[in-house]
Amino acid sequence: MGNIVGLFERKKADVIERWYAFIPGLNTSMNGLYTAIEKESKERQVPGLETSHVEFC
Repeated sequence: MGNIVGLFERKKADVIERWYAFIPGLNTSMNGLYTAIEKESKERQVPGLETSHVEFC
């Protein structure tokens, strides 16, 4: 029987690029913005798309 321990290990995210943009008229929290982006991404059913939440302290 093979080793299945690796199935439950968390993957390390690859940071491809960081960018910042001002969005005129945006009136929501960051959590609200990320929730909306995640919802829209799931609705589009992008093949291979994985999402995760990471908090930096």
